[in-house]
Amino acid sequence: MNIPINSVMGYIGLALLVFGVFMVLAGFDVISIQQVTVKKGRKTWVLGIVFALLGIWLLLPEFGTSTTTTASPTAIPLATTEILQPDQQAKCGTLKLEAILPSAIVENEMREYKLIGAGFCGDTSISIATLAFVGNDPQNTPNGLPSKVSSDGTWMTVYLNPTSAPDQNGVDVQVKNPDGN
Repeated sequence: MNIPINSVMGYIGLALLVFGVFMVLAGFDVISIQQVTVKKGRKTWVLGIVFALLGIWLLLPEFGTSTTTTASPTAIPLATTEILQPDQQAKCGTLKLEAILPSAIVENEMREYKLIGAGFCGDTSISIATLAFVGNDPQNTPNGLPSKVSSDGTWMTVYLNPTSAPDQNGVDVQVKNPDGN
């Protein structure tokens, strides 16, 4: 089961929502658990509604940031790949970008994104079609280079921070190798 909750506040909201539904049902005497004593009546179901609403309020940000993708990429186990240091070079292969994780690029938030595909190397350049920081170190000036690259060229990471909102169609990410493929 895949619950699309990514924060502690989201889990607290879910717990409050479940507890609130329980209180509402117990208040109307729909359910009764002998090990738990809950008085039926107006106070119980009103308190249940309050807990449920608070839970929904805490869950709303989770639903606003969740994205759905038609194809979920398979994660590459890090134990089987070697991370190249910036001074190491890998041979670039035929470039193929299959996925970006997380799949939503967030405006005005510096995040490290993992690009999955093939043919990545230390000199692979990344750019996006909006005003943004793109680089290998969020503390330095943007340089359009990856921060980490797997030795087999199947994934790389890069820091992105778009400063302007993309349009309704999203934002284009362009990846190029030095040899032009």
